[in-house]
Amino acid sequence: MRCCSRSGGRFRYGFGLLRTAEATGGLLGAGIASWLGRRLGTGTALTCTTAVEGLAILGLASASNPYVPGWRSPSAGPE
Repeated sequence: MRCCSRSGGRFRYGFGLLRTAEATGGLLGAGIASWLGRRLGTGTALTCTTAVEGLAILGLASASNPYVPGWRSPSAGPE
């Protein structure tokens, strides 16, 4: 990957951390999905998770620094 070779070790470390967090969230979500569906009902659980996802996206969009949400890598160069 060209972007990793230009940016050095910090980008690779951050990208690995990001992927680890994604995998952990996926495993936790898969683990509680059936319990949440039984507890709240399928429709309510889907509505709640969609609302939480929407709030997360709004939070990322409101970040003033483009590096905070990870939309730009340090290797992308100047704006």
